[in-house]
Amino acid sequence: MWINDQPTTWEWAKNSADGLKVIQGQVFWNLVESGQPVQVSLDGPDDPARLIMPGAAATLRQRKTGRPLFDRYIVADYSGASSEILQRRSICIADATAKRPIARVAGKFTRESLLAFFLRTLRSATDQGCRCLLGCDHQYGVPLGFAELLGLETQDWRTLLHQLVIGANGVPSLEHPKFYCRKVNQWLVARGHLPYFYTATKASQYSDKQYIDGTECLIVPATDPRGDRPEAERNRLVRRLTEQFWALSGQPKFFNRVGDNGTVGGQSILGLEKFYGLLALTADSIPLAVWPFDGPDLDSSAYEGRHVLVEPYPSGVRPTDVMQTDWDDAKSCVQALRNADFNGQLAGLLSFRSVCGECIRRVRMEGWIALNPVRSLNSPAGACRFCSNSLNF
Repeated sequence: MWINDQPTTWEWAKNSADGLKVIQGQVFWNLVESGQPVQVSLDGPDDPARLIMPGAAATLRQRKTGRPLFDRYIVADYSGASSEILQRRSICIADATAKRPIARVAGKFTRESLLAFFLRTLRSATDQGCRCLLGCDHQYGVPLGFAELLGLETQDWRTLLHQLVIGANGVPSLEHPKFYCRKVNQWLVARGHLPYFYTATKASQYSDKQYIDGTECLIVPATDPRGDRPEAERNRLVRRLTEQFWALSGQPKFFNRVGDNGTVGGQSILGLEKFYGLLALTADSIPLAVWPFDGPDLDSSAYEGRHVLVEPYPSGVRPTDVMQTDWDDAKSCVQALRNADFNGQLAGLLSFRSVCGECIRRVRMEGWIALNPVRSLNSPAGACRFCSNSLNF
């Protein structure tokens, strides 16, 4: 059901006398004040994807040459936990300005209240003319091969995000990974494909006693269904380019592994829905862009006068002598982003000028982990780092 042109999903409460409860799109419903009229529709707008396109919000003031690009840096260490109690234990936010040291934002956050915090912070910063660089440590995009496998949009990231959230073309819509992964695997198997998602430690829980027809294999298996596939196929289906060409510490996990400690697939599935909410709620009121989806180069006009969302990866920038905690993960990301900005390196690190057009198209669909270097000293001059094709300037 569409509420004020925003998608929501409802179900009966356990006690039917309590009526309906919203299970998806809570953030949109929460914005409706008591007594305020709402527009309700079962069909939605003619072009719903436009709801998360950059709107007509006034841009921030032009920056002066020689100053850091941003005034404020905010990173949230995310959580894929289903329990709000566990979310409040895990989610923490690091916040710093050009002059103020990194501080932990007071309070305990769920995914829902984190979204409200970002929205509130961006509105306040916009009013003050303060430009923010912010992020959450989950993937902002999916491997291009996954979108192709589902028959979804592969030319525009915002349209793809919308399709993932609402479940376009009969594909299951985003929901808790335990249900989403099972439904997607069932959808794929019914069409003659291998399952996509797997979990080494929670296969029975995620499968809910459901097996691939005619086999003893759980619908969400304990091992990677594509573990023995050719490298080129795996690279397109489960690995984004940013993970294939990794140059920082640690090693990012791939999108198709969920439920296990340290994996990112589950929290990315949950995070993408909240991400959609943030874009929808800021489209016409807050100048917000998302790198690299809105343009491959941070210093381009696509980001000028706008707050910018980037995808951090804590293990890539956390000092080796620092213990891994939720707080240290968030703090390390803010420190690395702010240092790069102060040192004049941020725009260069968030740029794809040494990459061919076809690979840029893929990056703008999949995303890229901020500060993972794009350039390589080993790349042939005049050739794309990723595919070695000649660059067309």
